[in-house]
Amino acid sequence: NTQWRCLDALIYRESRWNPHAQNARSSAHGLFQLLNLPKRSNLDTQWQRGIRYIQHRYGTPCNALQHSLKLGWY
Repeated sequence: NTQWRCLDALIYRESRWNPHAQNARSSAHGLFQLLNLPKRSNLDTQWQRGIRYIQHRYGTPCNALQHSLKLGWY
């Protein structure tokens, strides 16, 4: 599925699939490198918030990935 491949690439780009990843330049962290995410969020919370953010802001994972590739952030 194309959307899954885009989501996989986006998460790999953001965190290398590390749920404990920290952004050195902001307070973003977790799989999706989200801001305003509680520090000890479990995978379910990270997944739910990440998918909701992508759907709300970009509509699809492929749109989010394209934005990230173009601007370096999503």
